[in-house]
Amino acid sequence: MSLKDCQEWINSGFPLSTTSNEAAKMYDAIVQQLMYGYDVGEFGPISQCLEKMLSADPNFVLGHTVKHLLTVLGHTVKHLLTVLGHTVKHLLTLLSNETSTWSNPVLKADIDDMVEMAEHSDISLLERLHVDAVKFLSMGYLKKACDKWEEILLFNPTDMQALSGHFTTCFQMGQPIKIRDTMASVSQYWKTSKSTEMYSIVKGWYSFGLEEALMFPAAEKEAMEALGLNLHEAWSVHTIAHIRVMQGHPHKAIEYMESTEKDTERNSLHGHIRWHLAIAYIETGDYETALTIYDNEFSDQIHVNLMMLRGAVSILYHLQLEGVSVGDRWEKLYKASVPHIGDQALAFNDIHYLITAQATEHQDVADRLMDSINNFVSDVKDESNDIVNVYRDIALPMCQAFQAYHHDDYGTAVDLLYPLRYQFVKIGCSHAQADTFNVFLLHSALKSSERKHQLLAGSMLRERKAQQENNPMNERLLANIAATL
Repeated sequence: MSLKDCQEWINSGFPLSTTSNEAAKMYDAIVQQLMYGYDVGEFGPISQCLEKMLSADPNFVLGHTVKHLLTVLGHTVKHLLTVLGHTVKHLLTLLSNETSTWSNPVLKADIDDMVEMAEHSDISLLERLHVDAVKFLSMGYLKKACDKWEEILLFNPTDMQALSGHFTTCFQMGQPIKIRDTMASVSQYWKTSKSTEMYSIVKGWYSFGLEEALMFPAAEKEAMEALGLNLHEAWSVHTIAHIRVMQGHPHKAIEYMESTEKDTERNSLHGHIRWHLAIAYIETGDYETALTIYDNEFSDQIHVNLMMLRGAVSILYHLQLEGVSVGDRWEKLYKASVPHIGDQALAFNDIHYLITAQATEHQDVADRLMDSINNFVSDVKDESNDIVNVYRDIALPMCQAFQAYHHDDYGTAVDLLYPLRYQFVKIGCSHAQADTFNVFLLHSALKSSERKHQLLAGSMLRERKAQQENNPMNERLLANIAATL
């Protein structure tokens, strides 16, 4: 990995405000590693790069934005969050989804300091746009943050920080079309301006945007081209796994993910791909293997990052819906979730926290989480706040549906959830992850005493079989419907 000093940043068309070559090089190392998805050993872990960068220039505004961006958006590697260039620093913080400015006054004050520092600093237009993007992101204005990153990419299509922030934020808004179109727009610049490995990552992100836009043939073609450039490009492996799952071929998905396990094990996305593998085994009815994956790869990793915690919760919940006993495994997940119930950083997280409280019969904690969400949506009056809108319109009724189901009120669960079934991805998940809620809705409808809900279950399953004809889980659900009707 070659690193640009101040003059080389100027030559690239993106001059930095810092005059420190060390800070400039460490910033380059950080954003490159942010895209790679793993620490590049020759420069030390990203935390060490951040320390070196801020030590070389404590007033480097761009460095602070990255720390906070990663904290808010949910970066998948805990060690990327431990220390933190001022825009880089704040970007990292925001991308983690482990906290938010409304639940963390220290974070809010830190970002306010960054904004004030930028106002009194002689920084470039692009750096100022980065500051604005992180500011809007931290306040819950996700669309405005993406607008700023898109403006940056017009001037500098190979800006790694802008592209990473835009990709993750669009995903968490349920906007795969924006991912698809942005990656299509910038891709050729990366082909000519960056390394082959970097270009493969952009193609991998592009393939994922295509897949989430349900353009499966184009997505697989893009992913295979990326893997032809770089066998270890994890997003492309992830895309192909998604396609196999979404088309209802869990056996093919298992075969593919098992065969590529070693290719992605260095990448921060590896754990999430293993979640897909566990769910695929559950769909085939191989619950023992799914539990083995959980015990060996998730149980002791739930404190690494929230992605692993969510994955662990999801595996156990799928097994629970299938009637499989998971013993006392829920308790560890509950204890890891409790510190986050007041975060309201990502709606997708909160639903998983609620599930752990219900599974361990901590109704008082489940009620506290519901109160925290209600207070959050009532305290913020701005109707243009994207995060508040998602919580109020989608996440809150989804949580209420889980509460109703837990109290055996299956009809209410269906009435709350069914109108939202095409909006699940807006809470910050993929179509494959959102399928958990589709399966939950099916189970709710099957258990409801209302005839129309039972008929609805049959209708939904026919839809499901049309899309996933070869998924064995559908046959099990069909048997349940036959018994009900």
